[in-house]
Amino acid sequence: MVCILKTRNKQIYLYFCAVIVLSLLAYFLIHYRSSSFMHRKKKTSQWRPSFRVFLELRTGPTTEPMTDQEKLLEIAEILGVRGSLEDELYEEILAEIVLLAQNRRKQGVKAKNTVEEIHNMILHHAKNSEQMERLLEDMDVLDNLLPKKLEKELSVYPYKRNPTFTPSKCPNSFQRRSEVSRWFRDRYIPDIKVLLDGSDVTDGRFQDLTLFKLPFGYKSENEEVVQQILKHMENVDLYRGRRKPCIRCAVVGCGGILNGSRKGDEINAHDYVFRLNHAEIGPRYAPDVGNKTSFYIFFPESVDNRLLLNQDVTYLYVPFKTYDLQYINEKLQYDTIPEVCAKGKCMKLRNPKNVTSHNLRIVHPDFIRYVFANYLNASSSRPTTGALTVFLAMHVCDDVTLYGFGYDKRFSLHYYDKTFVNYTRWKTGSHDVDNERVLWSKLHQENVVTWYQR
Repeated sequence: MVCILKTRNKQIYLYFCAVIVLSLLAYFLIHYRSSSFMHRKKKTSQWRPSFRVFLELRTGPTTEPMTDQEKLLEIAEILGVRGSLEDELYEEILAEIVLLAQNRRKQGVKAKNTVEEIHNMILHHAKNSEQMERLLEDMDVLDNLLPKKLEKELSVYPYKRNPTFTPSKCPNSFQRRSEVSRWFRDRYIPDIKVLLDGSDVTDGRFQDLTLFKLPFGYKSENEEVVQQILKHMENVDLYRGRRKPCIRCAVVGCGGILNGSRKGDEINAHDYVFRLNHAEIGPRYAPDVGNKTSFYIFFPESVDNRLLLNQDVTYLYVPFKTYDLQYINEKLQYDTIPEVCAKGKCMKLRNPKNVTSHNLRIVHPDFIRYVFANYLNASSSRPTTGALTVFLAMHVCDDVTLYGFGYDKRFSLHYYDKTFVNYTRWKTGSHDVDNERVLWSKLHQENVVTWYQR
């Protein structure tokens, strides 16, 4: 009996010792992990919380493999970080990633496979937290590599350049602004061809326009129709003579924020004024929106230039579909407008007066693709005429101010609304106006354009 008690006491003693040892071990482990975590947290204190996931590469035995969507979300987060390059090694890493994506797209590699390779490359270069922090500093150069563009292939092919382009000598030109804003510099192409002309369809060059369907190209369109249109155009000079050293421009949208703004005189004081859509400039609205008009941008369903007939306006036309080419072809040749038909119903559109072969120019499809892919992430189906007008002004002028862009819930949707119209009632169709509103804010923050707000 005594032997049994001694044996039990020995087991209890051993058990008690084991508990103490395990407790001490647990204490030291917890203390070590806490110290390590605080040290790591200090090194990454300036990171966004979503970036800390990179500290764990998810390769442990208990971690499930990352999905393509998860990897894409991480890459998308990286795109928002901005900083400055301070050595050649870091710039080489970024160039390597960009080159990889471009080559994969030319090779026809699927978007998700390219995302996989970019993700692996980012992790490969991030061997420790310090390198990861530096790599995250300025990854906004990858913005054009988002899968929407990879899938649509809109930015794969080079854009047509203007062989007669002459850089502006204005000290505050957009080329100079691109030197200050990295975000803008990675997107801006100063010599991109803005307008279509006869040189685009002669000597077999029409094939260069057939990579994409309208509005980004003339694939499946009748070459003879396009040639006839350009044959009847006189290619009016946009600057109407000698270009001024520095050109100030106003782009006037239809936003309700202009109602009561009393910005009319300020708008009229610009060298050129761009307008679009329902450009109400009568005596009732002129004190708020001005009445001077230098350029008017339109497509068949949007044109309303009845109040512009007594001004020397240059009309910039944007074809979005096959009918739009037929429309402008008959307008220039016969001054008639063909009926537009859909779902068995046909209707007659407005015949804009004073639009002639002398004062009409057609926006180049590569320019539309450039705006859509480089600045709007190729979201929705196509850019709005408002977005195109802003960038047309940026490639004609040296300084641009936006009026009546973006939606402010304090005001009706349009400055000319007779009754209050809420934004939520507006059917945006094939556009992503929310995305464009973010773009106006970004352009303003980067000091690329001035965005009037109240």
